[in-house]
Amino acid sequence: MAQDVVKNGLDFKADPDKMITQTGVVMTYDHMDFLPNSASATEVKGKVIVLVKGHLKDSADATTRFVYNVSYNPKTNLVTQLDRIGTYQLQSDSSVL
Repeated sequence: MAQDVVKNGLDFKADPDKMITQTGVVMTYDHMDFLPNSASATEVKGKVIVLVKGHLKDSADATTRFVYNVSYNPKTNLVTQLDRIGTYQLQSDSSVL
């Protein structure tokens, strides 16, 4: 990952809203999907959707989707853009998707 991406990325900064260990919420990475928009020899652009499952105590899992705009340079093998553009909360029953 390019250093300026790490330095400026929201996901790499201290965020008091992410401190959920005291609430008893357990979150687990589920999977991610990459949706490419464009590609060349020097840049691949697209969106990444990261799905995280979470639950509180004995409640059913709910899925949160984090959506990012990303750019990747295949020549340097570095991510050159990683911008979170939204967080979407879904109910535990996602069978309709």
